[in-house]
Amino acid sequence: MNRSLVTALALAPLCLTLARARAAQPEAQPTPQPPPAAASESPALLDDQPATATAPESTVPLDRVLHEVDRGWTLRFEPAWWYAAPRGEITLPASVGPVTFDGGTFEPGANENLSALDADNPTGGFRGSFHLARDRWRFTIAATHLSTDGVHTVDAPGRLGDAFFTAGDTLDTDFSMTTFEASAAYTLFHGPYADEPGDPDRFRYTLELLAGARFENLDINVAVNPGGGARPPELTLGDDASELFGQPIGGARLSMDFFRDFTVEVGVTVGYWTLSSGSTASTWDILAAFTWRPVQNVGIQVGYQYLGLAAERDVDDGTFEFTGSSAGLFAGLAVQF
Repeated sequence: MNRSLVTALALAPLCLTLARARAAQPEAQPTPQPPPAAASESPALLDDQPATATAPESTVPLDRVLHEVDRGWTLRFEPAWWYAAPRGEITLPASVGPVTFDGGTFEPGANENLSALDADNPTGGFRGSFHLARDRWRFTIAATHLSTDGVHTVDAPGRLGDAFFTAGDTLDTDFSMTTFEASAAYTLFHGPYADEPGDPDRFRYTLELLAGARFENLDINVAVNPGGGARPPELTLGDDASELFGQPIGGARLSMDFFRDFTVEVGVTVGYWTLSSGSTASTWDILAAFTWRPVQNVGIQVGYQYLGLAAERDVDDGTFEFTGSSAGLFAGLAVQF
């Protein structure tokens, strides 16, 4: 027998055994590779997705704070008695130029303080406001009126407009200031909501921005009761003036409700206007009001108002000027429907 054939026959059983063992082993699976990130999922966007375990507590969206106010038509009327005192200096128009008398010169633009005329005593006046509101808007009409008078005996010669007085004369002064205001307010911030920290039944706040116009009418009359003695013939025994001013105003108002029965409201407005004809006026108003509602639609209101005016106007017979204020406490009602 051929030697090669004998060798092949001898190795055949071993080869068969190795083949069976290899067939019994499972094929090795390739190690899976992570799929590449999608092109639309950038690392920055993925980092912006917080984990569920560390997600922040829900807050009120800014658009809700700025745009949602569910309030139907509301009407409120606030009449009040204002106990205030006027302050300031006045200059009355004069048609006569400088006058020399008793060794002195009396200029037409001389001014007098209301306190020197004894016309600055506190007195009762009227203030009232009417509010119409819906959603974020509030429309307001307000007015004040304060009138006072004074009697003063002078001890030295002087002049106010075309009125001349000398020692021993008595001055009767009437002063009144009436204002009218119309404005629109927009609620900028308010809260808290039921799902915010705090209890809306215990405390709520509202911040409004407002714009509008204010008008002021001043009436001043000075009468001289002679006490004897000489006086310059060019001048008279009295003078008066009545002037109307107006300007746009702007400001802010903050309201705070406590337990739905007590309200605190503070506001500030300022205004300014000037004309090339020689008329200039600036105004400012500071208000603080406290309202308690023993019944649902009627409240008792007390507060403080400081209303100031600086006004100047060139008229045919000279210049009119007033720089002063009216300030004091007020008390009244707040009726709401």
